[in-house]
Amino acid sequence: MLNKIIDDDICSILQNDLPWEQLVNKKVLVLGVNSFIAYYMVHALNKINSKKNKIIGVYRDKNRFKNLYKTAFEVFENVYSFDEFIHLCQERLKDVDIVIHAASAASSNTYLNDPIDVITSNIILTKSVLDSVKNINLQNFLYFSSSQIYGNVSLQSDPLKEEHFGSLDPLEERSSYSESKRAGEMICAAYHRQYKTPVKIVRPFHTYGPNMRLADGRVFSDFVANILENKPLLIKSSGIDVRSFCYVKDAVLGYFTVMLKGENSIAYNVGNPEQAFSMQELANILYEVFPSSPPKLLGKDQSSQLQTTYIPDISRIKALGWVPDISVKDGFLRTVKSYEYS
Repeated sequence: MLNKIIDDDICSILQNDLPWEQLVNKKVLVLGVNSFIAYYMVHALNKINSKKNKIIGVYRDKNRFKNLYKTAFEVFENVYSFDEFIHLCQERLKDVDIVIHAASAASSNTYLNDPIDVITSNIILTKSVLDSVKNINLQNFLYFSSSQIYGNVSLQSDPLKEEHFGSLDPLEERSSYSESKRAGEMICAAYHRQYKTPVKIVRPFHTYGPNMRLADGRVFSDFVANILENKPLLIKSSGIDVRSFCYVKDAVLGYFTVMLKGENSIAYNVGNPEQAFSMQELANILYEVFPSSPPKLLGKDQSSQLQTTYIPDISRIKALGWVPDISVKDGFLRTVKSYEYS
């Protein structure tokens, strides 16, 4: 049985006016089923028509998979580990209709400590799957990129449009993620040009919600963990960097909107520009909702720091009819309650 918060979110997503019939009676490959975003998409697909849709899941962490899906294994036709799937890729994808490629470690802990794994997911796995489906009648391939592909935007003050790119140092330790995401997009575009593969690309900005890993090192995960433990909100950076925060229900509706209405080989920003705050501002807002101890700044003195700003321009996806509407107050309240219900 689904957590009440998550079930309500998914029901709300499916009430939107999209051509959901395109997702009925399909075989869907979901790479990265352990992500909280993929979890929402899997259960949305299951609710659309659980008896007709067949879902193939690919995971990394077997224990997290079992804990995440618990008694809901019936949503899957087959489930494979990452390594198993790489070896079985060609023979397992002959009759797949839809691919959702959400297999990538978005946590800074992973791409700092295991960069080879990050590159493998974003480049090698992406090419392997695209190569396996290039000659079949594939309906949709949704690739999850990242706002990190925009690179160094320290001097950027306007919302980021899809055609804007800053510099990236390929030798910098965090570049294993951003550079490989850029390469993943390039590979997707190449397969579309050469084989007409129906690839759609989404670029998520900061997305949070139920079932996210609380120890992955990202600021919104840290804040939720602090709240659940009744501890002060710890700001590990200078606190001045600005990010936009999008609740998972809004984000997942955006991903389905791109899948069902977007153009092939086109990238779409998915984020909430109306909910953009510095880390210090976000901590103060959450302290109003969850008052325990005042936020603590553990980072460097702000006076010597350059502010970086990542706010999406969402004009392109708005033209498809998508607009996020959940505030950070409501979104984080739902997120914290979802862990309390678990």
